[in-house]
Amino acid sequence: MAVLADLASSNQKYRIFVSYSHDSEEHRLSVKTLADTIGLLPDTDCVIDQYVPGEHPVEGWPRWMEQQFELATRVLCICTERYSRLVVNDVGLDGREGRGVHWESELFLAELYREKSTSKKIKAILRVGENPDVCIPRWLIKWGWLSFPTSIKDPAFQKLKSYIFDAVPAPGPGLPEEYVVEEKLSASDRDFIARIRRDTIAAVENVKLLGMAKPVKLLDLYYPAVLSTTIARRLYESEWKRVNAEEPVSGVAKGARRKASLASYVIGSDYIEACKRVVVLGGPGAGKTTFLKSLALRYSGAMSWGIGDREFSLFVHLPTASKAEVEILEWLDREFGLICADYRGKLLKLCAASDVTILLDSLDEVPVAARAQTLERIKVLERQLPDARIVISCRTADYHENLDNYNDVEVARLSSDAITKIVRAWFNDDAEGAKRLLDLISGDDGVKSLTETPLLLSLLCIQFRHDLDLPKRKAELYSRCISVLLRDWDAGRKFRRKSNYEQLTDDRKTKLFEFVAGHFMHSGERYDLPVEETRIVVGGFLEKCGVSADLAREVLSEIESLHGVIERLSRDHYCFSHNTLQEYFAASRVVATRDELRVVQDHLHEEAWEPVVEFIAGMLDEPFPVFELLMRASKMEGLSNYPAMAKRTKVLSLLYKCLCSSPLLSASHRNLVVDHLVQAHYHMAKIYGAGGVYPFAVLKDDGIAHTYFWTSKRPTLAEALKPFRRLSNLIYMNPVPEYANAVLKSVDSQAWRDALIDRFGKTTGRWILDNLEVSLLVPIAKSSPDNVVSRLQRIVDNSGMYFVRQSVKESIGLIGAKHSIK
Repeated sequence: MAVLADLASSNQKYRIFVSYSHDSEEHRLSVKTLADTIGLLPDTDCVIDQYVPGEHPVEGWPRWMEQQFELATRVLCICTERYSRLVVNDVGLDGREGRGVHWESELFLAELYREKSTSKKIKAILRVGENPDVCIPRWLIKWGWLSFPTSIKDPAFQKLKSYIFDAVPAPGPGLPEEYVVEEKLSASDRDFIARIRRDTIAAVENVKLLGMAKPVKLLDLYYPAVLSTTIARRLYESEWKRVNAEEPVSGVAKGARRKASLASYVIGSDYIEACKRVVVLGGPGAGKTTFLKSLALRYSGAMSWGIGDREFSLFVHLPTASKAEVEILEWLDREFGLICADYRGKLLKLCAASDVTILLDSLDEVPVAARAQTLERIKVLERQLPDARIVISCRTADYHENLDNYNDVEVARLSSDAITKIVRAWFNDDAEGAKRLLDLISGDDGVKSLTETPLLLSLLCIQFRHDLDLPKRKAELYSRCISVLLRDWDAGRKFRRKSNYEQLTDDRKTKLFEFVAGHFMHSGERYDLPVEETRIVVGGFLEKCGVSADLAREVLSEIESLHGVIERLSRDHYCFSHNTLQEYFAASRVVATRDELRVVQDHLHEEAWEPVVEFIAGMLDEPFPVFELLMRASKMEGLSNYPAMAKRTKVLSLLYKCLCSSPLLSASHRNLVVDHLVQAHYHMAKIYGAGGVYPFAVLKDDGIAHTYFWTSKRPTLAEALKPFRRLSNLIYMNPVPEYANAVLKSVDSQAWRDALIDRFGKTTGRWILDNLEVSLLVPIAKSSPDNVVSRLQRIVDNSGMYFVRQSVKESIGLIGAKHSIK
């Protein structure tokens, strides 16, 4: 059994040729996956044009297609509307493309003519939900069709197998019972799977949330993870509508990819079952790794779900695997071989014959130099195991690849039930303390906003256990929690260790972490800290404190055993126990050295530095110079092109984040910042309007989207809209009362109206004004729902544009449903 470029080289009994049209990259890849799977059948070879090396076969495509058809025992026609149109030579469809389908159809018709319409060599394959009258050629539809199978376990694949084997034009019985894709497992194979399950459970069953004195069972705090299929910070699909149209015109922005049309929020495990190839995104501490570990437990039989005899999971820490010189499966095979020599060399075969789930954790932590190679290894893994579930986790901000064949989802914020379960696990020996903290969280919106991720919730638990109270500023929360970790960790467990590390005062311990974090953030290593370099950096700091640099190894070991702020990631690397801790300490280092303006200027457009800049703004006693720098870098006046506007919009988002950090700003300085944010929207609306585009914010269930009215648009527009949408969602999810008040004041002013009409004329000026006001008002709906609704209703009553009225009505309805309107 094999996949071949040419059936002439086949010596198998069953030879399958697949005919299809190149409708899209997604369609092309799904056809290849089907052909790959068919090639795994016993005594079977399968050919599609994608297997041909180079741009074309030596004999040319017409002769190659004719030869494959003559040699094939069965021809499968993957029928779509485009395929059917190409069969009848509808050249208006795409010019000279699709000639192969038309040529193949001529061969098929000749076969039917020669066999007097009795040949059963050719069969239509149709996706579920497609219209056969539209997709299947008339001369082929009379013999019926088979459904396009979605996996090797799909009942449709079993029907396709029976058809392939029964179709051989030779005497004798049909396919014997023992001809199945899945080979029978031997007793040693079953023992191997059982051992893998046990080892996987042992590796992932315990979790130690930041600040916990000891690990807890993941199942004790497990809650059904919820995923969002809409990534608020990305614009995958644009909704384009012409100004003079009565109905929307759907399309996809250049470079965008359509995603699975599932619900906006889904249960994570159900989504993995449905989609199989998934990238799980989320911010720092969002619970990505915990979710993947829960999947590992599920597919290893440790949770309540039943699993099949062939089912198991493999959990891979990608930063560690990326350092090996072999493919991922070979690395896993070697790792299992270290545990039990009998495992060596068996893993690939067993995975191919089983229902395996591969969990690839922390793509964002793979060193930059190894990122491309790691992605190639993931593609090799896909080809090796075309039917395996593959789930990858990555920080949202660090995910730029848009991996083919994968659905992107984002870990949703913690639900109330999830928060309750984590807090109770944290205070399992103090039920009254858990109740008091839960009451505090539910009764204070400021505190509740700090519970959106397991990491932040753990910091709240640390602080509450220590002080029985909570700060509302993120930088202050981290400061207090670090103090608890460093000063009271062992004391809380009734003893205090004597060690080299204890030669440092608490203040110098903090400065040590700042020194290490700052060094690696500036060096570009970021979160993956090489062992030798880390020891050199720590040794350099120890010398400044009058401690021998030779003690760096011991000090690092003691840090890991005492509280784990820095811990061993692998044989060759250390890391901070969470990336956000490194960002906090790096910001502290910048503030301590009074180097904030240079650092912010140097890293202004680097997403990796955004959390550091946020912390800096929240730590400084006099942060306004940093805000002034950000305002200059996000100034929109005088711009006339989209790329420059997009770049400055990203800085505008960073400015708003810094404003959310509760910085020490005077009232006058705070007013300057919020006025700048409002004025930036005004200038952006003018730039869009000058280009004939009017992006109207619309509130959806999972955040703010934009409906884009246009009279003309430029190719670079899609890139400008992404940061604009990100900014809108940022404002909506993080209300700042002063900003909301400034928006309402500006919308009620007559100044904008007169200026826009004078500059653009009555009609265009009115469109730009409506666009501006809606884009300002919808994001502040949480801050002032009543005022927002009243002003949006005014736009509905006065706008002459049908689509403006409809989109604004949609937002009004959802604001009323989400927020109490008087």
